[in-house]
Amino acid sequence: MAFVINNYLKSKFDYVILSSIVLCDEKILKRILELIEYYDYELVYVTLFANEDVLRNRAQVRDNNLKPIFKLLHHILDNHI
Repeated sequence: MAFVINNYLKSKFDYVILSSIVLCDEKILKRILELIEYYDYELVYVTLFANEDVLRNRAQVRDNNLKPIFKLLHHILDNHI
């Protein structure tokens, strides 16, 4: 992933926006940040959280999953708040 990010940064875009579920893991994020060169970019890190009730409703309506489990959401919330 660091290789891909570096390629985008070398392209001299005005903005580079990256979204990935693996960036929620702090160890993975730190390792990726160690491996990339910033090329005069400012890093802005944002984590978006969804309300569990909203996620549950989506899973039930869209995926017909009546009992969704949100292990990753709970893990992130437990470690970041």
